[in-house]
Amino acid sequence: MEIIFCVGYGVASLLLLFPCLCVLRVFTGKSLCSEAYPPVKGTMFHLLRRMDRLYDYQAEVAAHNKTVRYLFFSQSEVYTADPQNIEYILKTNFANYDKSACKDDILPDGFKVKKGDGVNYVTYAMGRMKYIWGDGAEDFRPERWLQDGVFKPESPFKFPAFHVSKAGPRTCLGKDFAYRQMKIVTALLTAFFRFKLKDPSKEVTYKTTLTLHLDQGLHVRAVHRHL
Repeated sequence: MEIIFCVGYGVASLLLLFPCLCVLRVFTGKSLCSEAYPPVKGTMFHLLRRMDRLYDYQAEVAAHNKTVRYLFFSQSEVYTADPQNIEYILKTNFANYDKSACKDDILPDGFKVKKGDGVNYVTYAMGRMKYIWGDGAEDFRPERWLQDGVFKPESPFKFPAFHVSKAGPRTCLGKDFAYRQMKIVTALLTAFFRFKLKDPSKEVTYKTTLTLHLDQGLHVRAVHRHL
C-alpha cells in the first residue's frame, strides 16, 4: 500500500513539476517588462488558452497593436499585421529572415526585432483590419476590387492570399494559373447551378489548424438553374 502511495505521489509531483519547468523556460532571462523584449503582449500560454478561437483573438489584438511579441521556450515570436513590415521583409530584406531573424533589426513601424526572433504575419487578422481596408473591412463587397468596371489587384503585401509565394523574390510561378483555374471552375458551376446553404441558421466557423479549415465543412444544396 505504501509503495503504491509513493509511486502515485511521485507521478503527481512530476505532473506538477512539468508546467513549472515550462514557465521557467519561457521566462528565463526574459521579462514581460524587459527593455530587451519590448513590447511583449504575453507568452505562448496566452495563445494556448485561446486555441479554439486563435484567429479571432489575433484579430482582436491586431486591431489595437499592429505588431506584437509573445515569449516562447527558446525564442520569442513576433506577429505583425502591418503591410509595410511584410513588404520590407519579403521584398527588401529577405536575406536577413530565414526560419528566424538572422540579426537585430527595426521594422518600418518601429518595432524592434531581436536576433533569433520568429517573425510571422497574421493573414486572417489582416483581412479584417479597418486601418488596411477602411470602415467596411468586414463587409462582403466584391466591387471593392473593381475600378471603372475593371479588376484592380491590391498590393500582394496588403492582401497576401498566396502567403510568401505571392510576393517578393520567391513569387509563385503558378499563381496566375491557379487564379485562372478558380475563375473557370467558378464560372462553370455558377452558370449551371444555384447554391443555397443547407442550414442557413447554422453558424459557420473555423477549425484552428496551420491552414484555415471550416469546422465540419460548409454544407450547401446545388440546384440546376433550368429546374
